[in-house]
Amino acid sequence: MIYYRILLIAFICCVNHTFAQEVHTKGKAKSVMHGTDLSSKIDLKDIDQEHLIGVGPVHQLQGEITAFNGVIYKSTLTKNKEIFTSVTKSIQAPFFVYSNVAEWKKIELEVDLNSMVALQNLIHDVLQQNNYSLDKAWPFRIHGNFNQLNFHIIMKDLNQTKHSHEIHKASKVLFDRSNQKGDLIGFYSEHHEGVFTHKGQYIHVHYIDNERSETGHLDDIHIKGKIEIYIPFN
Repeated sequence: MIYYRILLIAFICCVNHTFAQEVHTKGKAKSVMHGTDLSSKIDLKDIDQEHLIGVGPVHQLQGEITAFNGVIYKSTLTKNKEIFTSVTKSIQAPFFVYSNVAEWKKIELEVDLNSMVALQNLIHDVLQQNNYSLDKAWPFRIHGNFNQLNFHIIMKDLNQTKHSHEIHKASKVLFDRSNQKGDLIGFYSEHHEGVFTHKGQYIHVHYIDNERSETGHLDDIHIKGKIEIYIPFN
């Protein structure tokens, strides 16, 4: 069960109020996970990168992409399975979900949650309580100290010519972290299962640490304490 208390709602304002909060999608997660279509569907050099926020895998499933505040981070793995993160302007992806958000609403919460379902329910409640339509997809981000988290970076064996759901799962390299400060970059939608969320799920979330030295697809989370959650200024 989630316990949280809204402490403060503040607005982070920009001078320019003309920004795009529409969520865009390229490719389909389902096609990638089941191996029916691994071809590149987007090169991020071809889209507006100002205020860009987005998540997806690297082309040929060679890492993870997290766009945050207009900066595109790519995390891949060395031969020793160590995380190597770089900043790029041009990178391809077989599917990607993104938005350009210049202005955010900041809400401080005190939470006690210990699962992805609890995180999903929290985002649902925050959007609903702030009168955001759940018929739309919404980007969000969370800043705080994470007691425990699990994430993966996908690294498909390039010698493996075929792909399937089983191979996709086996290509994930798993990582565990404790007491990490950082950000969760995610998207919520009740209408994009198989597009950028798994079946039966409404969120797709990446983790990035405070030092911007690693990022990956969030698999599990435990947070107890104060966090800052951001949703687009509506």
